Amino acid sequence: MILATGQCHWPSKDDVHEMLNNVPSLRHISQLSEGALGSVEHQWHLIYIRWHATLGQLKVKYKELEVPSPKTGFLHRWASWRFA
Repeated sequence: MILATGQCHWPSKDDVHEMLNNVPSLRHISQLSEGALGSVEHQWHLIYIRWHATLGQLKVKYKELEVPSPKTGFLHRWASWRFA
């Protein structure tokens, strides 16, 4: 879904597919050498961190586009506290 927004330029779909193809199963991971395992971990962390950054940017953009409801305004909060 993050890739589908068009806002995520890295990692590309090909980068994600490459990582998943390099590690087809948990059994395969358990048989990797330390160097290869470190490489896969590094690749995964880069993808994970970038996706979180993109998700944060999308949340900010969504909040900016969101129309404030009149019921969430100051007067509504004041009235609900005052007359509750």
